[in-house]
Amino acid sequence: MPFEPESLTSQCLARFANLLLFEAAWNVGKAQKHAFFEQLGTFVPERVSNALIACLSKRKRAHRAVLSMFSNPKLCRVTRAHLFVPPGERVNQDGDVLPPDFQDSAINALKNHALVEIDLSFRAHETDWSLSSLVERSQTTLKRLTMINCTRYVDFSAIGSFVHLRSLNLCRCIHLSDDALVQVTTNLAQLAELDVSFCERLSTLAGLAGLRSTLLSLNVRCVPFDDEALVVVLSLDRLRHLDVSWSPPPWLSATPSMRRGEIVPRIVERLVDLTSLDVSFAQFDNDSVASLSSLAQPLQFLGLVGVEGLPSATWSAPLASTIMGESSIEQVCAGLERYQLVDSVVKHLVRESYSKVSSEDIEDEMRARLLSVIVKALAIHGGDPGTMVSGTATMFHLFKTRFFESQDCVTIHESVKLLIECLETRRSNVQLAKNCLITLCQVMDKVKTEQFRKRLGDVCADCIREPPDGNESVVRLAVYAVYNLGCSTTKEQKRHMLKSGTVKTIISFVDAKTKSKEMDDIMEVACGFLWNITDECPPNCEEFIELGGMKLFQKICEENPDSWKIIKNLLGLLGNVSEVSHLHKDFMETGLIRFLTDCVKIDEEGIEISYNSTGILCNIVTNRDLNWTVAISKEEVLETIKKAVLSWNLSSQRSINYNSLTPLLNVARSDYCPVAQLWAVWALANLCSVSEKYSPMMKKEGGLNVLADLLADPRVLPTVKKFADVAQTVCLRNLELEENEEQKQV
Repeated sequence: MPFEPESLTSQCLARFANLLLFEAAWNVGKAQKHAFFEQLGTFVPERVSNALIACLSKRKRAHRAVLSMFSNPKLCRVTRAHLFVPPGERVNQDGDVLPPDFQDSAINALKNHALVEIDLSFRAHETDWSLSSLVERSQTTLKRLTMINCTRYVDFSAIGSFVHLRSLNLCRCIHLSDDALVQVTTNLAQLAELDVSFCERLSTLAGLAGLRSTLLSLNVRCVPFDDEALVVVLSLDRLRHLDVSWSPPPWLSATPSMRRGEIVPRIVERLVDLTSLDVSFAQFDNDSVASLSSLAQPLQFLGLVGVEGLPSATWSAPLASTIMGESSIEQVCAGLERYQLVDSVVKHLVRESYSKVSSEDIEDEMRARLLSVIVKALAIHGGDPGTMVSGTATMFHLFKTRFFESQDCVTIHESVKLLIECLETRRSNVQLAKNCLITLCQVMDKVKTEQFRKRLGDVCADCIREPPDGNESVVRLAVYAVYNLGCSTTKEQKRHMLKSGTVKTIISFVDAKTKSKEMDDIMEVACGFLWNITDECPPNCEEFIELGGMKLFQKICEENPDSWKIIKNLLGLLGNVSEVSHLHKDFMETGLIRFLTDCVKIDEEGIEISYNSTGILCNIVTNRDLNWTVAISKEEVLETIKKAVLSWNLSSQRSINYNSLTPLLNVARSDYCPVAQLWAVWALANLCSVSEKYSPMMKKEGGLNVLADLLADPRVLPTVKKFADVAQTVCLRNLELEENEEQKQV
């Protein structure tokens, strides 16, 4: 799917929300709290006010004074106050729960509006006083009230005043008792949806008896009700949706779970209008299985997560259109979508998703769906280490197939954001850090956002400098991640890596590996990063020199003369340094020039070693202002270069990848040193012969003009003209073929 940018409406609301936050902070304690809306000169309509409050409630730094701006109904109209904030968004970078932003006084600011909906979920700081303040104006208008995890509410009597309520969610309101439930429901003659899940002080559910004629949906998950309560539930014969599920051990005991399985036959027999039933984490017996098999018609939803005692064989007929369970990845996805806020179930299903995705062949469409729900689940339940480890492991297996290359960029963006934030805040968990790093290595080429790339480079450098528990695997993965970043980074990002200390960190890492004599694959990767990060970036080249890079290079080469892959990368790095003319003086050491000259004669790694060494020397010898102070003569160096270049196969395939041909063209223009000119023109002929991508680059950067000038200049060596003619012929042919192909497409 193509990238879908954020809508203009969303962008405008976000901008407006930021202005309100600034205004609220500026006017704290001042009388002109309505001044901002008054200055607008227009009434803020219902749709905009509702959307702004929802947007503001998700801001971690939203000051409680911001809601006071909406207190005057003459300036704005609020009908839906969605102040819900997912628990995962209430955690700071240290993993600590953030303090609440809105308090009783802030909720009180909405008392003059006739509210239709209000969601106070996870606003644990508010007390029952704030709800009482809304009764006067919203008593007959409020239709939906959601108070998930409002743990400080003790007196629920105010809820009964909202006589037209149709939906009430009191999930995890831990002080709700049977007496309080009776008090709440007595006057709610229109209540159709009720959620009292995880309210462990309930047992008889006597408050439901008066709702028989109206209640259509009931959620009593993890409510330890008794036989009397079961009678009440079974009397609600208009129910369409019923959740009597439990929760996975060891969080809650298994005894009530057994009972949930036993009551399934009675539920199926009595509540014949059910379209949705959740009996997750029940222990089924034969009667339970038989009752589900005898359903008159399939349900729309059926929750069977963690159910024990189900037959391994498939059912004779489909039980429901959508089943939440563990039998298939589709059931796991459905469960994660349905139980998004139930931490224990999410943890169970995320663990199941890892088991499924690591052992089953899954279609790309289902992979995309699973990735989306996993990212949402981890964003909410990021505080649980077990869930994060399982979830990031699932993401690794999903990304391993490269299915994401054809998927929605927004989901990939959110995935990368989640992984980077996890590394920034929870990398002390070794397995979690490893999961995040190895997954990011797979999706690195999709990380296009500059800020993400900078943050990733910074956190990887931190992992290398201070790995959790000194874990070597984390260091290896961090080096690989940094290398992948360096392969496709911009000049601005390269400069950031210098400022942030990433370049210094890798040089220190290479130095430490050299001292410990570990010339392994990770050393090769680290040197490859330095090669990439110094390409067309003089400041990074200067940093390499200032940190003793030349001495480090010579030490590696002297102590490890057979480590050609590492030496090849280091020669590529020195090639970048040699393109910076004011650093040529740092090459004027006899031992270094002698080593480079000897490397010109070597045929290891194809012609890579010889070619890279030749390039370094050619960049140096074309510097007219350089004082040649080494013991080896320049003539000997040039003769060695000439013999090597003339011996190379023009069709040689090489691993080097030029982002610009300017360095080669600069040497080719130089008539000061014909031998260096020979190397540069041979390189142009070779590049154009083995890869079509360089022909357009030659045209764009003026390479064709350089070749034409060389061919017309009588002073140019015949061998130089020979390679210039080859380069020109191949380049023009490739450009002509490309032009013909474009015309055919038109």
